[in-house]
Amino acid sequence: MGEVTININGRPYRMACEDGQESHLNTLGADLAQRVEDLSAQVGKIGDATLLVMAALLISDEHCELKESVGDQADAAALKDERDALAKELADLRTDAATLTQERNAAIARAAAAEAGAAEGAGSAEAEAAAAQSIESLATRVSQLASVIRPA
Repeated sequence: MGEVTININGRPYRMACEDGQESHLNTLGADLAQRVEDLSAQVGKIGDATLLVMAALLISDEHCELKESVGDQADAAALKDERDALAKELADLRTDAATLTQERNAAIARAAAAEAGAAEGAGSAEAEAAAAQSIESLATRVSQLASVIRPA
């Protein structure tokens, strides 16, 4: 077990630590000593205990602000991920809408051709069956797209 002596406000404090942590503990002690010295310069001599409590409160405040900052960064990352997922879903929906538009235009063209063929009297039953099949296919795709947009 390691041991370090930290001087804060002119007083030595012996601290135990795990082996290998001495340098880190010295760094922390130096930081605390500097904070206490800065506070002492601002508020004057008010006693070691009060200075240490004030330093601890300042450190705690910094810690809380850092935790909030990290939380804000995590929230921002989660929002970015959600935005990216929504952007991909929107792109997929636009692709589906374009495909449906093409299929609808093709069905309209087939229906028009079937109607023209029926008007001429040639193959009207076959034209009607082809138009009905195109309409059914289009209705199925519209239902699929609607279920993606508004899940049941």
